[in-house]
Amino acid sequence: LLDPDAVALMRDSREAGRRVGALTNDGYTFLGRQFFDRPEFADLDAFVDAADIGVRKPDPRAYLHAAGALSVAPEEIVFLDDTPECVDGARRVGMAAILVDPLDRRPAFDEARHLLGVGRV
Repeated sequence: LLDPDAVALMRDSREAGRRVGALTNDGYTFLGRQFFDRPEFADLDAFVDAADIGVRKPDPRAYLHAAGALSVAPEEIVFLDDTPECVDGARRVGMAAILVDPLDRRPAFDEARHLLGVGRV
C-alpha cells in the first residue's frame, strides 16, 4: 500500500474522479489501526478490513461489502492483490482483477491505469 507507484495510482485515480478503496484481510492485525490514519490513506473513499465485517477474501461477501462501501458496482471495480486466490475471488463477483507480482509491481499498476483510463503523471 505504501509503494510509491501504488500511492500515485490511488492519487491519480481520485484526481480522475474514480472512487478508491482498500480491502484487506489482516491490515489491523499486522499493521495496527493507527497505520491507516497515515496521509496516504486520507483520501480513500472506503477502507474495509475483514476484522470489521467477519468475512475474509476470497469469500464473495468481502468483495461485495467493499463494493457497497464504495457505492460502486463490482463490475466497475479494478481490484489488485498479490494472492491468486483473492484475485480469483474478485473475478467471481465480476470485478476486473489483477495479480500483483510483489517483486515487480509496476506491470500490475500499468494494467490498472489502462483499465481505469488513468494516465501516468
